Amino acid sequence: MKTRTIKAKITLWFFILFLLLLASALILLFFIGNSILKSNTREQLLVLVESNIEELEYHSPGSLLKDDETDTFVPYEKGFLEIDDDFCAYRDGIYISLYYEETLIFGSNPIQASPDTLSFEHMSLREINFEKEKYFVYDFQIKDRQLNKLWLRGIVNEHESTSLLFQISQIALFALPILISFSIFGGYFISHRILQALDDICTQANSITSGSDLSRQIQITHESLETRQLTDTFNQMLERLKFSFETEKQFSSDVSHELRTPISVILAECEYALDETDTEEWKDALHVISRQGQKMSALIEELLTFTRMERGTIKFDIQKINLTELVKEICTEQSQIWKKDIALHLDAAEDFFVQANSMLLTRLITNLVSNAYKYGKVSGNLWVRLYKENDQVILAVQDDGIGIAKEDLPFIWNRFYRADNARTDSKSTGLGLAMVQQIADFHHWKTNAISQLGSGSTFFIFF
Repeated sequence: MKTRTIKAKITLWFFILFLLLLASALILLFFIGNSILKSNTREQLLVLVESNIEELEYHSPGSLLKDDETDTFVPYEKGFLEIDDDFCAYRDGIYISLYYEETLIFGSNPIQASPDTLSFEHMSLREINFEKEKYFVYDFQIKDRQLNKLWLRGIVNEHESTSLLFQISQIALFALPILISFSIFGGYFISHRILQALDDICTQANSITSGSDLSRQIQITHESLETRQLTDTFNQMLERLKFSFETEKQFSSDVSHELRTPISVILAECEYALDETDTEEWKDALHVISRQGQKMSALIEELLTFTRMERGTIKFDIQKINLTELVKEICTEQSQIWKKDIALHLDAAEDFFVQANSMLLTRLITNLVSNAYKYGKVSGNLWVRLYKENDQVILAVQDDGIGIAKEDLPFIWNRFYRADNARTDSKSTGLGLAMVQQIADFHHWKTNAISQLGSGSTFFIFF
């Protein structure tokens, strides 16, 4: 079963189900039908025997009229017994015989049992065995004063009740191969129609895979809800794959670029130091190598943190943190580190608490505030506000620096993205805002940014 196609499985199960239903129907037909037919046969026996009573008439010698040549006249008592031509002596396997006392005067007896061996019993339906066959026998005594010595006996073989069933069974057995062929063909046809969309999807997906063009979309003409959902799912997956591949390509290119610069500086300084004999020159070269090495180390550490957070291979403890106190501490620390002629305006009067990892939350706030210092203008301003709006705590970090162009704004959260050369810093790893986004996603927080080129930017974190 594991190596069969879905079409073959559906066809096989359709055939098995059809065969089981057909077999069940035949079994029910045999058992229930046999019982019903036997009952009907007995009913017909009784009806046929009693209906023949009306076909008998006694005539005295003086009143006998032979105007109907099709009727039968037999001597009876002092007159004649007229047996009408409508008297049914045989029908559908039922034999009707007419007895005068114990003498057969009309009809036939298939079991050749005389009243001596099988006595009459008025209105009694009996089962008897004759030559290994079972028969139903029904006797009826005519109660008319002039005909009270007449008996009607009806006899029918039990197998007569199953003859119709046997014929039906023969027809069913004859039709069985046709029905089986029809079930197989119907199952294959239905499965083929149902799975045609899957074949089309597989063909187009293989074409897209072999062509390495993830920008193509799967197009299906089938209008069923399931195929549309499957097609939409595949197309969404291709969109995500395309985005992931392009992001990874850009990421590899950016990492190569970010590492190439410090490595080139290190190699150049090493060559310069090897050619110099002055101790001071050596020290300067070593300082440059140290700074570039630290930059590479910071970059690698950032990338490792990104990877661990994305893969979930590192566990971060979550605890209740006083967000207001942490923002104040980081703002004080960053103002001392940068020592830049930028006025810091802090608005965080109310204490707010959040559930977060202390290290990650510290890095998030630090990256936003240091970013504002980095790209803020000299003699400018930096606003850090922590407030509550619509039952949501919001952190807003605003500067009046160089700003970001509108077309670049959607991409600032990407790793290594640079809006322009003015936002490139020799100490920057290019991962600051990408790390902010990653930490926010980890805590299920929301981020946003608004900016105008030349007028500054505002970054929001919605806790």
